[in-house]
Amino acid sequence: MKLCYIGEHFQQKPWLEKMKLLRQAEKDEDRVTILEFANASGSHRVKLTLVGKSKKPRCFKIINKTALPVHYMHQKSACMNPTLFSEWFHDCFVPEVKKYLRKLKLKKAILLMDNAPAHQDVETIKAENFTCIFVPPHTTAILQSMDQGVIESMKRSYRKQLESKLLFEVDGDEEEVACSIGQFWKALTLKDCVHMIKKAWESVAEHTLKSSWRKLAPYL
Repeated sequence: MKLCYIGEHFQQKPWLEKMKLLRQAEKDEDRVTILEFANASGSHRVKLTLVGKSKKPRCFKIINKTALPVHYMHQKSACMNPTLFSEWFHDCFVPEVKKYLRKLKLKKAILLMDNAPAHQDVETIKAENFTCIFVPPHTTAILQSMDQGVIESMKRSYRKQLESKLLFEVDGDEEEVACSIGQFWKALTLKDCVHMIKKAWESVAEHTLKSSWRKLAPYL
């Protein structure tokens, strides 16, 4: 999923001019890829994975990556690929889910995926007691649970945090606002965004996660 640092819909007039200028400043914006996974009951959500462009972003220079609220990976275009997905599956997903299963005294888990290019190397995503199943081609919009309100809920929360931060720090007439917005973007780091993304993921209600499975598994 792609997240961008931009709000879209506003009702209060004082926001509008600032956000028009914000959209103009978006042209050179860096984007990242976010992986989000949760179980069908909504009781367990896997720690987010963020794919950025840099191996060691400057804002992470003195930070141990394991202490971040997300799993951080890198790729030159900030996109998920089969190699990273395999790494995520074995190093992030399987250990976290195994830990959760042990608490419930369960052994097996099923991972449902779409047929994105990054998921195609099925031979590298095998683990004992884990079964990976692909939803049928061309049905993602209907069956992909994360598309049933989860992603949108997370994006709304992220935008709200960003907008609040912007409005708190940027004020004045149009010229001052334009200057302040430029300074705002320069000061905003990936570290800031990581913490907002984490809060956005935590803000997604359990019932939203559970209801997102209705089309795929209405019996749940």
